Amino acid sequence: FGYSLDEIKGRHINDVIVPDEKIEEAMALDKKVEEGYVYYDTVRKRKDGTLIQVSLSTAPIKIGENFMESVVLYKDITERRQNEEKIRELNDTLCLINKIMRHDILNDLQIANSSLDIYSEGKSKTFIEKAMQRINRGIKLIEMMRNFESMILSGKELKEYSVRKVAEDVIKDYDVKFDIKGDCTIMADEAFRSVIDNIVRNAIVHGGTDKIDITMKGNNEECEIRIADYGKGIPDEIKEKIFDERFKHGDTGGSGLGLYIVRKTIERYGGSIHVENNEPNGTVFVIKLRR
Repeated sequence: FGYSLDEIKGRHINDVIVPDEKIEEAMALDKKVEEGYVYYDTVRKRKDGTLIQVSLSTAPIKIGENFMESVVLYKDITERRQNEEKIRELNDTLCLINKIMRHDILNDLQIANSSLDIYSEGKSKTFIEKAMQRINRGIKLIEMMRNFESMILSGKELKEYSVRKVAEDVIKDYDVKFDIKGDCTIMADEAFRSVIDNIVRNAIVHGGTDKIDITMKGNNEECEIRIADYGKGIPDEIKEKIFDERFKHGDTGGSGLGLYIVRKTIERYGGSIHVENNEPNGTVFVIKLRR
């Protein structure tokens, strides 16, 4: 906890390392140890005021049947808590993938199957196109899930990426006009490509834009990436919701997963993302990442 023996000699341990909000808990543990051994996970305070996750083991000291004092062993469990959080995050990811597999992709396959059945009866090309549309949508969902799973499971160290090179690779898949200006280097991993791809796809499919500007500028500490489209824009009342898991809006709403993946990836890099209105119309996605 950062104290020397002379600093704490003669003082009650609760007065030294127990945070104010944990005093009642500590007093209850002191009472409980009179009955026998106590094992408990809690929070204690270092000399510099920072809090630390600890596991405490307390044993009573008795003479005959008389309780005299207790001895306490504290173990730093910060790393254990961090590992538990990673496991919870992994479980959340697996639950998300399971929900998509059960709902969205199954729904797409059912519609595709029905469309093919109707086509076999009437030979209408419209139903073949509808089936292909649903099959392609299912494929895109699987690609998104693969990227999301990779983001959580990789555990790889971040490395330097040129934002311009990633953007130039992404735009090869789309037939709208692009204008790319500037460049900066960021710390990221393979999942960063899905960030740019999801935002670009969102602008084209949901925003209806025929032009996208991608600009990058940085200083010694931060890189700012602005992806601007000239589509129909995003209503103010849903701007704070578009990055939420499963949020959908309008007739073109997809799985509600694409921008959620974007936000989770950016947060994992220690960055931030928000949206602004473009002029005269459209949307600007603003990403800030450390260099």
